[in-house]
Parts: sequence; structure tokens; C-alpha cells
Amino acid sequence: MEQFYQDNRRYDGAGLNGCGVSAPNSKYFTYVCAPGLAPSQTYTITATGVANEGLTNFVYTLNESNVRATTTVGTGWSGAGSACWVRRKDGSC
Repeated sequence: MEQFYQDNRRYDGAGLNGCGVSAPNSKYFTYVCAPGLAPSQTYTITATGVANEGLTNFVYTLNESNVRATTTVGTGWSGAGSACWVRRKDGSC
């Protein structure tokens, strides 16, 4: 993302739903990116857990300011709505 921005002075462009890059290859998460209005100076990437890999309801976000958040977590986990990426069942990051 940052290399694309450095080259183009905007985040919107080809790839990953218009954010200028390709999505990482992962069997555990699917990725989408929402750039701000063109010429975009902002974006939000959302990683959603793949149910078949045991990651149902896990959703994480990241934006251009490196602000990380956990929007939802799996059953039995704490930490939904946290301003970090929850990595443990107790909701810690």
C-alpha cells in the first residue's frame, strides 16, 4: 500500500478492490479494501476469517494510519470492538 501511495500519491487504484495492491494469498482470511474518495488519501482493509479454517466471526481492520481493530471475534472469545488485533481468547492483543 505504501509503495503504491509513494508512486501515485493516492491509495485508490487497481487491485484489492481499488486499493492499488493485490490481496495476500491466505487460506485463513479473505481481504477487502475500501479506499476513500478519489484521489484517496485513506483506506481501510478488512480481513475476515474463513469458516472452514475455524475462524468464523473473526474480523480485523487496518487503516492508512496503522490503526488496528478487532470488530468481531469467534464464539467463546473476548475482545470484540478492541482497538488492537485480538490474539488470545481472553481478549488480549
